[in-house]
Amino acid sequence: MFLSSPLHALESPSPDAAAQGDPSLSSGSASPWTLELGVDIAGYGAEATSTYGSEAYDLSVRHSLSPMVQGSFYVNETWSLEGGVRCDWLRWELDPSLGPDDGSFRALTLALGAARHGAGRKVPVLGLARPLVSAAVLWRFIDADLDGPARDYRSGPGVEVAAGFTRDYWGLRAGLSYTHHEGSDLLPGATAEDLDLLGAFVRFTLLIGR
Repeated sequence: MFLSSPLHALESPSPDAAAQGDPSLSSGSASPWTLELGVDIAGYGAEATSTYGSEAYDLSVRHSLSPMVQGSFYVNETWSLEGGVRCDWLRWELDPSLGPDDGSFRALTLALGAARHGAGRKVPVLGLARPLVSAAVLWRFIDADLDGPARDYRSGPGVEVAAGFTRDYWGLRAGLSYTHHEGSDLLPGATAEDLDLLGAFVRFTLLIGR
């Protein structure tokens, strides 16, 4: 498989190989811009404990679904700059709870980063595909409204790294993301641990304007 040798896969492609692997580079007059519409599915092992009086409340976040839109600017045949926004629905559980013991909260994640694209190559089942690696800095806005001592968490920074491929007009990536959040809107006398959202994700995107 093409991922068995990452350094070889990410060698700078020749113009012909790049054109075959990426239709947007097949012509000098082609637009360097690409719009991507997609969805992230993520799993987390995030836990944070808050206390109120002598009672401890354990919050866990297990998975999320995130529709997304992203714009990419191809600097050259190998590098692209990426910026996008995701609307996150994160599933939580709280034990014990001052109200419902599970539910979902919303977040908005901004991402800005870059991707390195390898040469197009034929892969069994997939056909002609281009491998890529990417990294981005994140800022996540959380609107939690939880039924516990910490009713919300502050917006916070983070990072993500991923690897995957593009083929024709769609792409697939898998990676890790992390954002850090401090507890807010605490009940009087309550304390809360910070919430570290570290998880693995899979992202499917449709490429528009290729």
